[in-house]
Amino acid sequence: MPDNFSVTFWGVRGSYPVADADKLEFGGNTSCVEVVAGGHRVIVDAGTGIIKLGKQILSEYHAKPKEERRDGLAVNLLMTHTHHDHTLGFGFFAPAFSISTTVHILGPRMFAHDLEEIMSMSMLPPFFPVQLEDMGSVKVIQNVKDSDVIAFDAPGEPPLVRHRNDDLGDLSRSALIIENYRSYAHPQGGNIIYRFSYKGRRFVHGTDTEGYYGGDARLVRFAKGADLLTHDAQYTDEEYTSGAVQGFGHSTPRMAAETAKAAGVKQLGLIHHDPRHTDDQIMALEAQARKIFPETAAVREGQRFDLL
Repeated sequence: MPDNFSVTFWGVRGSYPVADADKLEFGGNTSCVEVVAGGHRVIVDAGTGIIKLGKQILSEYHAKPKEERRDGLAVNLLMTHTHHDHTLGFGFFAPAFSISTTVHILGPRMFAHDLEEIMSMSMLPPFFPVQLEDMGSVKVIQNVKDSDVIAFDAPGEPPLVRHRNDDLGDLSRSALIIENYRSYAHPQGGNIIYRFSYKGRRFVHGTDTEGYYGGDARLVRFAKGADLLTHDAQYTDEEYTSGAVQGFGHSTPRMAAETAKAAGVKQLGLIHHDPRHTDDQIMALEAQARKIFPETAAVREGQRFDLL
């Protein structure tokens, strides 16, 4: 079995997709991340980036010999939260329309609504032509709490949800373990921060969180020593300190870099780029963050990080 652990970004914009010529180097699709660890593949968020990923997944599946397609296609999707820029692509996610696909969707319950209800509401008419239940795939949708640990053990098997105090000793050495906590520094119910652990390597995904100058103490503890931390960096210092966007649930590159430095991570990826920011502006923000934490990269759509 391959021992790779990679993180690929299919969408890195926040708020809404863009297609302006001066923004294409970093990409215009909204949030979607693909995590591959050994034989496990997990998608985080269903922004417009998931559309292109879905086409690739189906292409890979149909390229397999017929006998390997006998059990169908299994897709695993984690939701950080259900704001529009993180759900917009699901209605165009090709594998979800196939009767050969089982889609496991896990994420937070918000405002007394189960995740299944929220996902269904995001596709209700007259705002969308296809309802969730009309998509041909089997959909297994499950709420995730702060106290839960998600485990992917044998490749191809469905995710296991355990309590964090449970003994995980029965899992194989090749299991992918995902822990989480809810950050309330984002409007209307907060956002889930996920930590992926695989054979001693760790990736922490911190999108849609409003940090603190000096570092978010909870996130610093959660990301301690991670191989890769991705962190929301939507606003410039000037935009943030003006007060116009404070409380909107997003951070600056300085907040991200200070958190990465305090946590002692190996790499920092700046994500959730403001749709108003051009490629040149994002590169300038990357340079500012590198003065605080040199191992910083403003993440580009399509960029892959291999955690060695």
